[in-house]
Amino acid sequence: MALPLVASHDGSGLKFRWQHDLLPKEALSPVPRWDPRALAATGALEQQTQGLLQHCAQNPDEFVKVAEIAQRFAVDPAAHGLDPAIARRFASMFLQE
Repeated sequence: MALPLVASHDGSGLKFRWQHDLLPKEALSPVPRWDPRALAATGALEQQTQGLLQHCAQNPDEFVKVAEIAQRFAVDPAAHGLDPAIARRFASMFLQE
């Protein structure tokens, strides 16, 4: 079966999206897909990130180590299984003055 997909490459990974104009209307659901586990995971990750940032603020040597790791994530997120936008956002936390 042929699927109407568009693929793009961002330098470190592939992304796929549907060509909505080529999908049959009955294939699309008017109900948004939402997983409450994703919301809980996001909240937990934000809490962990805040704890990490507080720890780094109190320990300059740890700040340097975590900042270097964040840069590696941002340079090649796919190598670490990360979403590029999230890796960039995480790295930007350590580039603020």
